[in-house]
Amino acid sequence: MEEKYKLVKAIKDGEKNTVAAKRFDPPLSQSTISTIMKKKGEIISAYEGGFFTDKRKKMKQATFPDLDKALSEWFRKIRGMNIQLVERCCKKKPCILHNS
Repeated sequence: MEEKYKLVKAIKDGEKNTVAAKRFDPPLSQSTISTIMKKKGEIISAYEGGFFTDKRKKMKQATFPDLDKALSEWFRKIRGMNIQLVERCCKKKPCILHNS
């Protein structure tokens, strides 16, 4: 998110697309830059508004934020106890949390 914001700001400040693209490793394609620039308003408002952390790559939010938060807390708790999680368990837990 932060990288997209910096790219948008650099281009808005007059830097050429090709120069801005070379800042990234690997360099961004013109198509990727065009896609980012189409959403520049959303990127600027989300980043400056503090809606997303700089580590986040996409602006998509959870459909069920409460469920997402509960599942995240459960996952951290289980991993903190050094318990291995299996796929079956990870698939069932959201259903259990949603129904409770």
